[in-house]
This record gives sequence, structure tokens and C-alpha cells, in this order.
Amino acid sequence: MSSRSLVALVALSLGLLLFACGDDDGDTTPTPDSGPTDGGALDVFVPMPDAAPDAAADAGRDAAPPPCRADVSSTLDGVRIEMPDQPCTFTLAEAAAGIDFLYDVVVDSQVDGVTYTRGCFEPGPSGLVTSEVVAGGGQRYCVCDVGLCMSTMEMRDLPAGAHRSTFHWEGRNWEGPSDTGMPMGPAFPVGDYTLEITSSGMHAGTSFELRTRFPVHLVP
Repeated sequence: MSSRSLVALVALSLGLLLFACGDDDGDTTPTPDSGPTDGGALDVFVPMPDAAPDAAADAGRDAAPPPCRADVSSTLDGVRIEMPDQPCTFTLAEAAAGIDFLYDVVVDSQVDGVTYTRGCFEPGPSGLVTSEVVAGGGQRYCVCDVGLCMSTMEMRDLPAGAHRSTFHWEGRNWEGPSDTGMPMGPAFPVGDYTLEITSSGMHAGTSFELRTRFPVHLVP
């Protein structure tokens, strides 16, 4: 047999062998790889970092200041001391520069024949004498001692309305100037305090008291 006939016989044998090894249905089309498509990129799951620590940190930085709610009580019907909306948290520098607190003596309808003791202090716009004290943690401020004064009993009618007053505080300890020009004491440190505003007297033979407590927070 010639070499050319031998090559042809080998080629024919290989072709029959490949045909026998094909798919049973006769489809010899190569099966595509079921691996990654999309340009060959692998779909890899990457876990996201837990957002809880960041959320907690943000909440700490953005925490709202304590609420500025006044505790109001009164035993004189239709009359009370209210605090309008205003801040109650201040820095030490703000306190040293002076803080003005606003409050209203609210009289729902005119009250006639209110009796009170008048000493060194003039009645406010409502007709009542009020007293303001900032205190807490061993610190105290009020204009309580202004020297000797004669006390008298007075009677007034309280007109209806919201009668605005202002209380000024410079963040220091003090009981008042007395009659010796007493200087102010040391500054209040960082802490939580209470502004208490009161007024008292008699009406229709019965004693009454108005009392309002407002939180004051000093921060660095």
C-alpha cells in the first residue's frame, strides 16, 4: 500500500471515531461554557459594613438638647405663671454675658380684691409681686436681700391678659446687694439648675401661691 493510501485511511478512521464520540442526538455543536458572562466578570457577594455603629455615633453627635418644659402650679383659679418658648441650655460664656428669661403672669379673666404683702419690691405688670431664684447643686442666685424695707399689705385687681416680665441673670451666685453693695459671687459651674418663679397672696380669705419651675442647663 502506498503512503498516500495509508494517510487517507488514517484520516477516515479518525473521522469515524469523532462521529462516534459525539452527542447522542447527533448535534456536534460545542456546548457553551455556563460560567460567567458579562465580559467574564464574576458575581461576587461583598457584605456591606454594619451601619449601626455609625448611626449610633451620629445620634450622639446630633442628640437634641434636653426639653425646655416648665412645671406650672397654681392655687389661684385662672391665674398662673407660664414660660414662653425659649432655650434652656446655655454655655458658660453665654451665662457670663447675661441671660434674659421671659415669663408671663397669665390672668384668664379679671380677678378682683387680691391682697399681698409688699416689701422692697414693686408689683409687676400683672399687679402681683413675683420672686425669681436660680438654684441647684449648692449654687443660688436671687435678688432677695436689698436691705431693710417696711412691709405693708396691699389690695389690687388683676387685669385679664398675659403680662410679660423679664428676669436677668449673669450666671453667678448672689443673694442681692443688701444695703452694703454686696458684690456677686463665683460663677455657676457646668450643671443642671432650676429657675423657680413664685408669687403669693390672699384672695377671698384664702391664701394662694403661683409656682413655676423651669430647667436651666449650663454646658462648657
